Amino acid sequence: MRAPVSIRGTYAKAVAVTAFVIALSRQAGAQSWSCSLAPVPTPHGNPVATVAKDAANTQRVYVLGGMDSNSSASDAVESYHPGTNTWAVHAPIPAGRAMARRAGATGANGKIYLFGGQIGNQESAHVDEYDPQ
Repeated sequence: MRAPVSIRGTYAKAVAVTAFVIALSRQAGAQSWSCSLAPVPTPHGNPVATVAKDAANTQRVYVLGGMDSNSSASDAVESYHPGTNTWAVHAPIPAGRAMARRAGATGANGKIYLFGGQIGNQESAHVDEYDPQ
């Protein structure tokens, strides 16, 4: 059994690529890649990812928006729990974000903020707030 990726005290980055996740963990100068993680429930192209705590005060990697398998704006919000290698599906974004890589998301005060992105063929000035707690 592989050791879970620690977000606290370690640099951890998760990138959603179609239906699977690649994680990089670096601790004490050593780096390793793991491609054996649980698949993302919904394929995302160009999503935004951020880290925030859930209601149980556990840090999770949240993956928001991007493009779905039909190349349409995705409203999907999912989170990955590195300790259990599991995903959870959350309430959707009010307005799906295509090209979410042009958006920014950050966890602050226990909330996740999604800035910009593209809705339809237009760049968006929308700001959405999500409370994972």
